[in-house]
Amino acid sequence: ADGFHDQVEALAMSDRILVMQGGREQQEGSPLEIYNNPQTQFVAGFIGAANILEGKVDSLQGQFANVQTAHSTLTCAFSRSLSPGDRVLVAIKPEEVLVLKEPRGDSKNVLPGRVISLSFLGESLDCKVEVDSHRVRCKVRSGQNINEGDQVFVLLPPEKTRAIPWA
Repeated sequence: ADGFHDQVEALAMSDRILVMQGGREQQEGSPLEIYNNPQTQFVAGFIGAANILEGKVDSLQGQFANVQTAHSTLTCAFSRSLSPGDRVLVAIKPEEVLVLKEPRGDSKNVLPGRVISLSFLGESLDCKVEVDSHRVRCKVRSGQNINEGDQVFVLLPPEKTRAIPWA
């Protein structure tokens, strides 16, 4: 069976979801909690957080962690206890990544890249942007003037970018 449809159906039809892996509970909550706030790498992958980077917590500022990745320092939301030096995974869903033609000077988490593929999905395009040696998957509106080969900037909104403790 196509697992993607199973997850979508579970999110749409359930009041509470219990995600298990290998007989062990990974996370329990409402579909919205599970989707918006995955607590482990497995849960993030299970519900479709396709963009996952490895990093280490540099510092904490309130509800946000500054995480050093191979590409840059990213500001990420977090919900489980973290400390400076902790290894984490940075996760963000493709539909939450913004693709910009010009950088926003006041924004955090803006990374330069190049569009390497576009696939038409109806009202949106599945867009892959190469940032250094990593591919960031994004969804952009069909009317947005983005073409393969374009130099662009990806914006990972800090409130949508999650630091998940390393399992």
